[in-house]
Amino acid sequence: MSNELFVIDRKSELDEKEQKRVIYLRDQLSTAENLGLEAQAAYIKADIATIEGGLTTTPLTDAQMTIWRAWLPTAYTDIGNDKHHQLANYHFDRIPKPVLKLWQKHKESGLFERFEIWTPENHHPDPILVGVNGNARHLLARWDESDANLVSFDDIKRELVRRWYKNENIGGEDYGEYLLRTGRTMEAIFAAIVPVFASTLVVIPFVRLVIGKEESGFLVAIALMVAIAVGIFICVRRWHTRCCLASSKLMQAIAKDDSVQRKLLPASA
Repeated sequence: MSNELFVIDRKSELDEKEQKRVIYLRDQLSTAENLGLEAQAAYIKADIATIEGGLTTTPLTDAQMTIWRAWLPTAYTDIGNDKHHQLANYHFDRIPKPVLKLWQKHKESGLFERFEIWTPENHHPDPILVGVNGNARHLLARWDESDANLVSFDDIKRELVRRWYKNENIGGEDYGEYLLRTGRTMEAIFAAIVPVFASTLVVIPFVRLVIGKEESGFLVAIALMVAIAVGIFICVRRWHTRCCLASSKLMQAIAKDDSVQRKLLPASA
């Protein structure tokens, strides 16, 4: 099984403000524990761990999040009431040992509040492990059931662009965006047909009159209307495509994304 483990860097030392914050939280933690408030103590411990284990690694940007969720639309998590997608019930493939060891290491360090697995839920899932702190998501690992190299992030973006233009399903897409995207061709067809049929009674007699021969005039008129219809179709579809591109969260995210390959841990890690 192939896998990629990503480097997560943390601060070497706390600044003065962070040190004061930790001292304040430790005092609060002592009080909560003395009162037997276990849940409150757990929250405070998580806050202390977040500060002491402050990360310098950049979390996923909004654009990267949008792209990853389009590629891997289903999140297995340990919050919420959806029992089918609880992290404990993840079953689409076997998680490689190096990923499990890294996961355990991050869990013991307290670097993250919780963890998620994102997957497309199919026979070739290529899922990712994500560490969560508030609204920030960190890419921790990727894996695949085969020994082949994992698809690069650039190739993922290219495949999503292909799916968009081919009107194929894209994970997490708003239904309104889906309807606009898949309706481009039909709208262009109607836009081309209606005015051409509406002008038939005018164009055909006019061309016959100009040409002078009824049969030749009819053929020329038909050819002219087909050319007009094709021109209208192309123009309307291009215009509609530009509108859809401007409103598509995914395509805008791909256009804005300028990320580079994240640092990988050695294969033996």
